[in-house]
Amino acid sequence: VNTPVQEHVNINQLMSMNTLNQGIHNFNFRFKDNANLWSSVSSNFFYKTTAPEVNLNPKIMAYEYWIDNDYANAVLVNTPVQEHVNINQLMSMNTLNQGIHNFNIRFKDNANLWSSVSSNFFYKTPLQIVTQNMITAYRYWVDTSFAKAVNINLTPIQQINLLNNVDFTKLSKGIHEIHYQFKDTMGLWSVVIVDSFNKVALPIADFNYSVVQNCDSTIIVFSDKSIDGDTYLWDFGDGDTSTLANPTHVFLLPNIYQVSLTITDTLSDKDSTLIVPITINSLHTTANITDTVCNSYIAPDGQTHTTSGIKTATIKNTIGCDSIITINLTVLKSTSSTIIENACYSYTAPDGQVYTTSGVKTAIIPNAANCDSTITINLTINTVDTAVTKTGIILTARVTGAAYQWLDCNNGLVALIGETKQSFTATQNGRYAVKITQNNCLDTSACFEITNVGVVKNTISNDIVVYPNPTIGVVTVNMGKAFADFTVTIHDLNGKLISQSAYKNTQMFNVTIDGNAGVYMLKINAGNNSAIIRLIKK
Repeated sequence: VNTPVQEHVNINQLMSMNTLNQGIHNFNFRFKDNANLWSSVSSNFFYKTTAPEVNLNPKIMAYEYWIDNDYANAVLVNTPVQEHVNINQLMSMNTLNQGIHNFNIRFKDNANLWSSVSSNFFYKTPLQIVTQNMITAYRYWVDTSFAKAVNINLTPIQQINLLNNVDFTKLSKGIHEIHYQFKDTMGLWSVVIVDSFNKVALPIADFNYSVVQNCDSTIIVFSDKSIDGDTYLWDFGDGDTSTLANPTHVFLLPNIYQVSLTITDTLSDKDSTLIVPITINSLHTTANITDTVCNSYIAPDGQTHTTSGIKTATIKNTIGCDSIITINLTVLKSTSSTIIENACYSYTAPDGQVYTTSGVKTAIIPNAANCDSTITINLTINTVDTAVTKTGIILTARVTGAAYQWLDCNNGLVALIGETKQSFTATQNGRYAVKITQNNCLDTSACFEITNVGVVKNTISNDIVVYPNPTIGVVTVNMGKAFADFTVTIHDLNGKLISQSAYKNTQMFNVTIDGNAGVYMLKINAGNNSAIIRLIKK
């Protein structure tokens, strides 16, 4: 079955099963998209019964529904005998788990025959309690054109009246369906409400056209875009008419023609007329242009001009006839220059191009006459070598012959007074960097951490780190690796033992200085090796 190209298909078709035997059968169907690709097959079982007596006036007398496969708890609802049933019923889903479920429904007619089951998936969301739910928006669309749905936001309200303010004038006459859906305070959309209506004939004349021009005539192809027209009457404004829906007409003389289309609905005898003025231009044309260019100008006929003045070009116009063009031409000149530039790390040329290497560069910018000004740039890019080597508590800048200023990274990169040499020896633990001036360029190195200031003796490991030092009382010691067995003591400057601890299989530990502010000695003994670190308590 071929259908119009659309996103949704409503299948409402009688399918004869007369040739099938009584019993279980399988109904299969699939869909083909506009790329000529078929979907997977969807299948449903059905049971062919013996042929019932023909019900010439079938009407609905009941329906039943159930969730998922729980037919045992199906809900049966009897209705007055009628052709259509508008189901407006609250159905509790409180006992369902969160997630995807299937809603099934079928109808029984006045011959006690049940319809096939109609099923739809729905998603059960977590319960949200709203004390007073309201309508915040609604949307509607006609037939299957959900992509063109009209969305209307509302001040939250419990009830609304849908007024007759929907424009159906662009719909063709006949039966249509309008779909409504409402959004509540929780942002949830209601089920879709569908109503059928009959759009009565309201003729609206409309058309567009395309033009094919020749030297001796102009051919116009008219395309009807009208609504609800059964008959057509075209008046082309030159004495000729047509009753075709999409006529083609030849205009022989240039003029402005008032072309009219009158459409009529034969059942209601209503009509509509649209008049559009169409200009037919002269076949042979002339034109005047004024142009200002740089260096040279290529005229429409391909001739090149390098001087100012009045020029003439003859070409074919859009319909293939002669067009004589008079050109009032001004020719301006381009310029060139050379500059020498030195920059740090990068250079932005006059044309905005950024360069990071030395060499001869070129930039093109507009000059005073708005023509190209070509600038040759002899460019030198200078850099600063900010590499630093660390040897114990000594930091050394790699570059020589530059200006240096060592900085305290832990204090907002403040300059260290008097520290302006290539090398810097830390007097206390911290993080340090150097600001270097080289080749008239200034840059700052990365920050380097010094953690072993105060080490008096160390035969255990070069990886011992003690921090913070100075301290307010608690010091962390990182041995660099775990040691099987070692002792730790703290003495004041008079040799008095403050504390003593023993550790096994330990890499990192904390010690606490119990005493007044001052200088203390931390000693670590590991076998025949030892380390002595001077600690300052603030």
